[in-house]
Amino acid sequence: MIKKIGNGISKGLLLVFFVFVAILALPTFFGCHWVTIESGSMAPALPVGSVCFVAPQEKVERGDIITFTTGSKEEPLIVTHRIIGMAGSDEYVTKGDANTVSDEAVVQKDQLLGTVRFCIPYLGPFVRFMSSIHGKIVVCCGFAVLLCLAYLFQSKEQKEEDVPYDD
Repeated sequence: MIKKIGNGISKGLLLVFFVFVAILALPTFFGCHWVTIESGSMAPALPVGSVCFVAPQEKVERGDIITFTTGSKEEPLIVTHRIIGMAGSDEYVTKGDANTVSDEAVVQKDQLLGTVRFCIPYLGPFVRFMSSIHGKIVVCCGFAVLLCLAYLFQSKEQKEEDVPYDD
């Protein structure tokens, strides 16, 4: 009975692991990349800690939530704000939903990384940890432990089926 429970738990954890990897990896096959929301400037639409999937977009318009780079080339800052106006054909006036004033600098088209397609709230801290070297070590070790548990909790009948019989 304990082996069946352990086997079920290990298989369930493996499934959760693969679903999590799929959620983060699949959008990249469709040209998206993910960013985490670090401040409350877009609350409540994008809570702090959300993971947003951003896709390149050729045409953007007022009301779109865009992700763009700002700051120096040595230390670029990635910002996600809403377009509130156009300052030219390739210049956008942006503002965080929770901010009282618009951003000082207009966003040039070459700064634009894309538009936000969808977000998963509060997943950011976990994703940031899993992207770090410590997180990668935890994932590798965790995956190895889950595989070992799945093997150890195999039922005796399954192990006997794997052994060829000589008649």
